[in-house]
Parts: sequence; C-alpha cells; structure tokens
Amino acid sequence: MTSTISSLFGYKSDRSGAPKALEEPLKALPASWYRSPEMYELERRAIFSKKWILTTHKLRFEKPGDFYRFEMAGFSFVLCLDREGNWNGFHNICRHRAFPIISQDEGNIPILSCKYHGWSYGLNGKLAKAPKFDDVPGFKKEEQSLFPVHIHLDALGFIWVNLDSSPTPIPWEEDFQGVDTQERFKQFDFSRYKFDHTWHMNGNYNWKTLADNYNECYHCTVAHPDVAKLADLSYYYTISKPGHIQHFSRPKKDKMQDDIKNASTYYFPNACMTVSPHFFYLMRCVPTSVGTCSMEYEVYRHKEASDQDFEYIDSFFKRVLNEDKHLCNAAQKNLDAGVFINGQLHPDLESAPLFFQNSVRGLLRKHREEEKREKKELWPARQSSSGSTTAEDIEFCAELACNERRHVVLEKDQLVQLALVLTRHVAIAGVMTHWSDPEDRLHHLEEKLEMMLERSIPNNHSATPKSFSCGPADVYETTSLSPQILGDPLAMRVSHCGNLDDSANVTPFIVPSKETIVESFSLYLQYCHKQPLWLFDEKDLSNPEAYCQEVMFGILALALRYSDNPFFNGQRDKMCQEYAEAARDLVMLRIAKGKVQISTIQSLCLIALGNFIANDTHMAWLHIGLATSLSKCGGLDIEPHNGELTDMMETKRKLFWSIHLLNRQYGPDNMQLSLLHDIQRPEYMGVNMDTMRKIGVTPPQPPWETGNTTQPGGIWIYMVQLSTLWSEVQHYISHCASGDSTPPGH
Repeated sequence: MTSTISSLFGYKSDRSGAPKALEEPLKALPASWYRSPEMYELERRAIFSKKWILTTHKLRFEKPGDFYRFEMAGFSFVLCLDREGNWNGFHNICRHRAFPIISQDEGNIPILSCKYHGWSYGLNGKLAKAPKFDDVPGFKKEEQSLFPVHIHLDALGFIWVNLDSSPTPIPWEEDFQGVDTQERFKQFDFSRYKFDHTWHMNGNYNWKTLADNYNECYHCTVAHPDVAKLADLSYYYTISKPGHIQHFSRPKKDKMQDDIKNASTYYFPNACMTVSPHFFYLMRCVPTSVGTCSMEYEVYRHKEASDQDFEYIDSFFKRVLNEDKHLCNAAQKNLDAGVFINGQLHPDLESAPLFFQNSVRGLLRKHREEEKREKKELWPARQSSSGSTTAEDIEFCAELACNERRHVVLEKDQLVQLALVLTRHVAIAGVMTHWSDPEDRLHHLEEKLEMMLERSIPNNHSATPKSFSCGPADVYETTSLSPQILGDPLAMRVSHCGNLDDSANVTPFIVPSKETIVESFSLYLQYCHKQPLWLFDEKDLSNPEAYCQEVMFGILALALRYSDNPFFNGQRDKMCQEYAEAARDLVMLRIAKGKVQISTIQSLCLIALGNFIANDTHMAWLHIGLATSLSKCGGLDIEPHNGELTDMMETKRKLFWSIHLLNRQYGPDNMQLSLLHDIQRPEYMGVNMDTMRKIGVTPPQPPWETGNTTQPGGIWIYMVQLSTLWSEVQHYISHCASGDSTPPGH
C-alpha cells in the first residue's frame, strides 16, 4: 500500500509479539457488508455520527474568517477561525429551513449568511439576524444558533471533529490516546510546514475497500512496481493500537538515504497521514454512497524543501495512490456481483485489515443492539427540537414506517415453534436446507426476519406466509443449471418431485384433488399445448405426480382458467392467481439458492402465458425476460452433442422455441435468445464450454441441403428453418397490398 512508501525510508519500531497459532482461518468481512445500503446507513449512525474523525490541519487557517466546508458520509459541516483565534465547527444547515449556510469549498467571510431567507450568524455560530422575526411570538434568538460540531486540536495541530449532538461525546483520548505523541513524530517539526494544495479522486467502491487496501502491503510486490523497487518489503509490518494503525518499512540498502525518514498512520475510521522531511499529506476516504467514495488529499510542504525533492515525492505518492484506486475499483465490481463471499486473510501480512474490520464489526453490532433495545434507529448526530407538536409529528411518521415494515416481534419460544413447523413441513427440491437442530433453524430465521424488518429483502407475503410440501426432501432429484458445474450446458433432466401428499400441505389456499389436477393437465393439452408453448408432450403429462411443484402450480394457474369445475365455486380467477404466485415463489427460491432447473424455466413460461391471458403484460414481460436470461446463462441456445438425439435434448429444444415464440407473439422484441434473422447463416459464435465446435466455423447445413435425413442437425438447423419461415411470412404480409397473396409454403 502507499503506507509502505510513507515509512519505507528507515525508521523501525519494536514489533509486537509473533502472531499466535490459529485454529480456524481468518476470514474477511462478507462482501454484503461492502454493498448493502442498510449496512451503509448503519455505518452512518454507528460510526460517522459518533466517532472522532480526522479532518484537516490548523496550518490551513491563516486569518480570522477563513472557513472550509467538508462532506462526510452525507453530513455537511463547516470549520472556521473566529476573531478570538478559536476554531469552530457547525453543521452546514440554517436553523430556519435547513438550507446550506456555505456553498463554497473554502474562503474568507466576516459572517455566515444564508442565501435563502437572509438569516445570518457570527463566526461563533450565534444568530445575528433573522429578518422580520423580531416580533414573532415565542421566537428567541439565543435558541437559534447553528448546530455545533465538537472540535479537538491534537498535539501535532491536526483538527478532529465529532458530529455527536450530545454535549459530552466520547472523549477523544479514549480512542486516540498517544496517537499524536508517537516516538517517531519527534523528528518532525510540523510548524515548519505550510499548506500547498489539495487534490482528489472519485472511487467506485465502498470506503472500507480502500481501508483494507491501505492497511497492508501484501499486494505491493505485484501491484506497485515502483514501491517494490525502492522498499525492502520483507521488513514491512504494522502495529495496531486503539483508534489507529502504525505502518513501518524501510528502503533497500542500495536506496538508503540518511536524510529521509517517514512515518505513516491510519486513523480510524477513514483517514491517514504520512509525514517526511519534505512534505506530509493527509488523506480522507469520504463515503458518498454505499458503493462510491471521494479520496480527498491535503498536501503540506516543508518550508525548506527544494522544488525537486517536493515534486519527486509528491508525484511518486500520487502515482501509487492512483494505482490503489484502480485496484479498489476492480475488486468492488466482484464484491457487488454476488459470487464472492469472503476470503481468508493472512494473520501477519493482513493483520491490520483484520484489526480494521473487527473495529467496524464491533461498533456496528454494539450500535445495532442499542437500537434493538430502544426499538428504533439511533442517530447520534440528530439534533433535538422542542415543542409538543414536533414530537407528535415525529411519532406519527415513526408509526407509518413501523406499519410499512410490518414489524412483528416474536418471542424466542414462538420462533422455536416456527422453526419446528418449517423444519417439519417445508421440503422443496434441493432448495431448502434441512435443519436437524431447531436452535440452528431459529438462528437462521432470526437473521431472515431482521433482514425483512430492515427491508433488505422483499416480504410481499408476510401477512400469510406460504409453505409448500409434496413429500420428504430426500425424494427429490435435482440438477443445477449452472454451466460452471456442468460440462454440457443445461445437461440436466427434469426433476421428479415424488408423490403429492395432500395431508402435508400447509398452503393458505386449497390444493385441488388429484382428479382436478389431472383435469388441468388435460385442459393444458387442449388449450395451451403448442399455442404457443410446446413444453411437454402428451405422454409427459400422463403422470402429474412426476412434476415439481412449480410446474404443477404453473399448469394449474394457466389451464384452470378454462375449467368450469364446481370445485372452484366462483373463485377460479382468484385461485389461478394464487397458484401463479405459488409457482413464482418456488421459482424465486430456486434462483436464490442457485438450484435452477429446466422445470424452473418451464414454470416461468407457464406463468408468463397466464399473465398474458390475464392481461397483465408487465408481469408477463418480467417472467419471460427472466426465463430468457436464465436460458442465456445456461447456454440453452448452444447445443454441443455427439450426434445422438436424446429426450433431454428434445426437451431443451422445445423450451428454446417456447421462449422464442412467447417473445415473438407477446413480448417486447429486445430479450430474445441468439436467433438468426434471415436465411443467411452467419459465422457460429461458440462459447468456451462448447467443445464440440470451433469458433468461427459456420453451422451445419440442414438435412434438405445435404440429403442426409438421418443426421440430427441441432438447434441451429431449427433456427434456419424458423428464420426462413418468418422471412416468408414477412414477405407475404408486405406484398399483400400489391396483390401478391401467395401464402408461405405454396
């Protein structure tokens, strides 16, 4: 990391004891902590609105009236120097209507004036003028001062802020005792430096991603070639102490310069400082959202540093810092992708990132426990406002938020009973984990419930939770759609779900009898088969019990619209909708668990056609788009085979064309699989798993061109056939007006 350069020129401290042997691997924070909006909001409450934050240095302030505006995780505040020589800090919020007092980044002003309604404040934050408010009943100027932020000036001249609205925030010394009196700082006289310039970079990553990067140099050999040439990386180490991390390194022997010594420190949560005889720089990694941040740098130059020395070390750091930016950008993309969870960290080389992550984890968990006890979100930076009407309005809004979240508080015994019921009843093929210990299941449910209450996951059916069962879990036979696991894309069989067990059903609606289900399969063949869905053949539907629940519910939702069975008693449309929701719930659960099968996509096609018939085109487009995406991911439009036509291959072909025809007849023309658009066959574009063909080779000719009717042609041949048909149909329609009405095939 850049901290290596920062202290690589020859100052060494005593190391702490060797790391202890670990029984379990040390794992980093999960990727979800780096992409969750709810986690980011918790960090704003638990860290940035109550911890001391290193902000700037007093050298930037030269005369009374100098001010600087700062942003920190959505909080805006201003620091200024008043006429008495005091540094003051205020939230950048007018007390009248919350308009920002300051819009410039820096400057010099005699008074803080709001450009909205003209309220003005002194440099000490006290209200000086509120136009036309002098005679307003109940208005008191002394109660309308700017909201203050706490200021601390350390022994080195650095200015810290704390946004906690409490008059007595956590003492600075409690977190940072000794950070400004490090032995290695004694060789630097900070009064001999002067402010030079600022610069910044924007990063597309979570602020913690950069903190992890900065606090280790395990990556320096590979990612920072300039550092590796200069530094003795075998010497590099860190020492983690309360509130900060000290970095130590030294140059290689042939690069040693006696007059260059450096010291680098990371200050929790998001700042670092590096000092050398020629300059020092301060970096703040400012969160701007859950996935973005702004790296803001202040550069100070020693008064006796030559232009050559200053420019060399300044440009060197900027180059390395820019390299770190690109490393973090690339890592964050994979943290956001939903594949990676976390990795094992080195107990020595990455001890500082572990220390940082443990600090974050501890603060967030502690604050969250406090919120659970108080049964509300706790914002330490939030200011108080007097008045009974205000309190009533706040309470009214809180009640609305509570109702929106459907906040149901369950006692532990109730959750245990719920775990027992779900363990006994919920058995979905290869999707739900079978929990032998109710306490384990309880822990899992508590986590899910907490996520729902925080709106981390949708909970559309919290009022009537649905649970489906069609037999014990071990009767299911599941094959994943994932092409990373299978050599042949979509090389799977339709799963068999065992026998239906009406007695085990705990759904909030009535499941039809087996006779009614058989009737629905017959109605499907009569009204929906090949119109346009060709998902099954008649022999396939002879045994409804052989199909997974999402397929069964999908057929029920689609086919029973054509039924006049008295079983439905006027509730046919309502029950068809419930069956469609049940099928979708099971499909989404399979997707969430990574257990997508052929039957999953078949069910989506059934649901989509049912949506079309019910005139719900938006939901139909959603479902057919999802089916198309899953098919693309599984390589459904690629068919490597050895020339032998199998039942599974035929099933995939039927599904392929069902999706295509749904798109052609009903869907928007922008989500299709890779189809030919005319009879001219382009070069075949293979994928790496398609080992049977080479990239750039034209697809095989159709049987009517080769004369070989025994050799199956595969999906690409059928693409040519269908594309030819569509071409003829389009030609026919376009020429009807001119009198050429010869239909295709004549």
